[in-house]
Amino acid sequence: MNVLCVIPARGGSKRFPGKNLMPISGKPVISYTIQHALSAKLVDRIVVSTDSDEIAEVARAEGAAVIMRPAAISNDTAPIEDALRHVVYALRKSDGYDPDIVVLPIANIVYRRDGLIDDAVQKLIDNPHLNSVITVFAVTQPPEWMKKIEGDTLVPYMKSDKYRQQDLERRYLADGSVCAVRIEVLMGAEGRSGVHVFLGKNIGYLIQEHISGTEIDHPEDVLTAEVLLEVIRRREAEKDKK
Repeated sequence: MNVLCVIPARGGSKRFPGKNLMPISGKPVISYTIQHALSAKLVDRIVVSTDSDEIAEVARAEGAAVIMRPAAISNDTAPIEDALRHVVYALRKSDGYDPDIVVLPIANIVYRRDGLIDDAVQKLIDNPHLNSVITVFAVTQPPEWMKKIEGDTLVPYMKSDKYRQQDLERRYLADGSVCAVRIEVLMGAEGRSGVHVFLGKNIGYLIQEHISGTEIDHPEDVLTAEVLLEVIRRREAEKDKK
């Protein structure tokens, strides 16, 4: 199987300009995702899709190919799957390369456990009924506990007669760490809108720790990521001593 890894990384961000190049423990944020993709054994091509010359320069230095993304699909409202399809079309046109599976790891996550991409791809290969496989984490703050503002007061976000953790249904949130989707599902969803419609109806999953989905989306996330990486380094060092 041909497995293409596409890392979308825009230069602009309204919430946190320059987040994909923000230094975290001495490396640009996007470098962590590229290096993780390079370690995957089941991926045969890695492409960074970007509209930024600076990001393109870093990506090439890390060993990834780069396909520049047109402005029409580089704004804040452009769905991320448009970038995936743009890369597929570009590679088909340039050298006839046609992937069977497209892997999407978002650029602004600095920690993924070893082998995560390969595990997602392998699960998709081993389960023909699945359209895609994504990473998720268990939600610890259920909507039944949440509030919303009406006027000058807080009211329940949703009505429920269950509030104890043990009485609530277990819920999961996609963390963006890794997504693997079959090419026919990705391309077949072109022109359709909706949350995760490009993943198809039969979505498989890999459950992981919440920390694995720590994104760099706000300036305060930089400190969180640096602390996370330091804790992980210490954890690994302790393992090596044993």
